[in-house]
Amino acid sequence: MDNNNESNKEKENSYYQQIVQGWINTRMEKDKSLLTLSAGGIGLLITLLTTTKNLDIGIKYLYFSAIFLFIIVLISTITIFSLNSKYLENIINEKNDNNGTFLKFLDILSITCFIIAILISFIIAIVSTF
Repeated sequence: MDNNNESNKEKENSYYQQIVQGWINTRMEKDKSLLTLSAGGIGLLITLLTTTKNLDIGIKYLYFSAIFLFIIVLISTITIFSLNSKYLENIINEKNDNNGTFLKFLDILSITCFIIAILISFIIAIVSTF
């Protein structure tokens, strides 16, 4: 009976480890995707901005706003990568760490800025076609 109970605990522990690892991988993939897409968005917007002549000041403002938001996404995502390892180390060592709240803030900031930058880019695309 003891072996069965110990075996179940090992299975539960292994299952829990796999769930945590999957969660971490999913979160990291999201951040990697935001980083890649934001860098691409900046490149695309700068290319369009430099190849288009006679833009209204309002359109230029939209370009610069989207580029600025993509830069915020890049900075916040790189900061998340930097702080994640320290945060996980502190959890493993059972140290009190306030980085969790800051990481959540950076995560919300990066996603919000990315969505707004995409929407502004979409507006630029629509306005540019007319």
